[in-house]
Parts: sequence; C-alpha cells; structure tokens
Amino acid sequence: MTVEESFNQSDLLNLATLVESQLVDSLGIYVDRQKWSAKVAGVLNLSHDKIETDLLAYCAFEICHDWWKNVPAVYCNEYWVKKDTEFHIGLDGWICFDLDLRWQKYVTDVLSQEGMRAAALYGAAWCVHHCRWLLYRHHYFFANNISKWPNDLPAWGHGDDGRREFLLNEFKKRQRKG
Repeated sequence: MTVEESFNQSDLLNLATLVESQLVDSLGIYVDRQKWSAKVAGVLNLSHDKIETDLLAYCAFEICHDWWKNVPAVYCNEYWVKKDTEFHIGLDGWICFDLDLRWQKYVTDVLSQEGMRAAALYGAAWCVHHCRWLLYRHHYFFANNISKWPNDLPAWGHGDDGRREFLLNEFKKRQRKG
C-alpha cells in the first residue's frame, strides 16, 4: 500500500466510523480495497431535531474514499418506505437525502477551511441527519396513508433540475452579499 493509499483509507475510515457511531446497532465497517470504498450497515434511530422517537430503520451507507466530492449512497428497504423518486427514494431503496452539488460545495468548504476531521464530523452529521429526517417522514406518510409528497416540505428538484435550482440559489446568495 502506498502512502497516498494509506491516507485515502484513513479518510474513508474517518467518515465511516463517524456514521457507524450514530447507529443503534451495526454490523461493522466493511472496507473494499479494490474500490476504495466502505460499507456501514445497521440500525438507525429516526430521532432528529426536536423529534424524539423509538422508530428504527435498517440502513446501509456506502462511502467512497473521496466522500467530500461524492455524496455517500444510503439505502433503506423498510416495508414502510415508499420507493418513488417523488418521495426521494429509488426503486432499490437508494435514499436521495441531498443534492450532490450541495454536498460537494459545503463539505468541501469545511474541508478547505477547517480540515479533514471537521469535514468528516460535518459530513457524517449531515448525512445521518438528513436520512433520519426523510425516513421519519416516510414512516409518517405510511402510517397516515399519504400518497403525494406534501408541497410544504422542502425538497430540491431531481437530477439536472435540482442542480440548476441549487446553482441559481447560490448565484442569488452571492448577488445579495454584494
């Protein structure tokens, strides 16, 4: 293993360990050295913000060695999860917990300003929080027989539409700052 590969694995394990620490129960961290990725699977409590709950969901987090550029892939296949892109869950249980460009911008900003440790703490908290938020709503929708994404809930558009929306939003922020 080269020095660079050692650092890549260390950066990968930083985020994977922090994600795993937020799980109620875990199967551990599996590192695939061929793909330079890690998988963390386990039980996630869905408490978030001011919502305290005993709701649990089994999730799998797949993390790339350059996770600050590539948003982690998270999967959940609980029976109450609505697998529909309008509900931000793919047919395979992939959770679209945030926009890739948004992740890249803000996690990379933290990395460049505060270093790898701060970026890993920020990225793990962001990833897990957003998954909790989305999955909690899925359970609520299931329990209350809601079949359409409510217009009052925040959500980015999908794919290129979401990217354009984000870039326009960032442009407007910069213009307001002067």
